[in-house]
Amino acid sequence: MYGFEKNDKSNIADNELEGLQDLAKDLLARTQVQIEEAISAGKLEEICHGP
Repeated sequence: MYGFEKNDKSNIADNELEGLQDLAKDLLARTQVQIEEAISAGKLEEICHGP
């Protein structure tokens, strides 16, 4: 998934919205252990910007 600043892209297409909603459902259904396992396996990567 690619995050973008609002000033870089005005809006997303309907098909992009559906894909992001599906991804959000999947991520929110995961337990902390499942998220940590996905990070360890390289399937998820946390990218932090800012303070």
